[in-house]
Amino acid sequence: MLNFTDVTEFILLGLTSHQEWQVVFLIIFMVVYIITVVGDIGMFMLIKVSPQLSSPMYFFLSHLSFVDVWFSSNVTPKMMENLLSEAKTISYAGCLVQCFFVIALVRVEIFILAVMAFDKYMAIGNPLLYGSKISRLVCIHPTEESVEQGKMVAVFYTTVIPMLNPMIYSLRNKDVKEAMSKVIFRTFLTK
Repeated sequence: MLNFTDVTEFILLGLTSHQEWQVVFLIIFMVVYIITVVGDIGMFMLIKVSPQLSSPMYFFLSHLSFVDVWFSSNVTPKMMENLLSEAKTISYAGCLVQCFFVIALVRVEIFILAVMAFDKYMAIGNPLLYGSKISRLVCIHPTEESVEQGKMVAVFYTTVIPMLNPMIYSLRNKDVKEAMSKVIFRTFLTK
């Protein structure tokens, strides 16, 4: 008889073994996740309801926001769950599903950014902003230098970047600010 064990779940090591830091991380990730979801869904909805934001750039920005919500929601809730639980595990099937969605959503995000870079290049001949974002996406992976450093890079990539995308690509934009003021003004005017 052969002696073997089926792998049914993985034990997650987490970000730290210090119990007191787990509460701090939970609060930080919860705040970042809420900002990400509210910011990206808000940007998506603003672009959908604002006629002045109907150019191809905003079409792609709305899709980038949509992908960022799914990307962040794929990883962050499980991370927060593990910060709260004693048994820090993920099932084999759950890990496969999560990996599938991470890979698929990163590919979609890179495709959207590439199309945005091409659109920007065609409009003004300067694809450098979006091109630098794409190169960061492709180059950010955990390295062999340190497991801890790899964890921090992965956490930054899966939680902070989706939160920053609406701010970087949209909230500094004059058209978005005007559209947001109109929507807010209409909302308060009707009440």
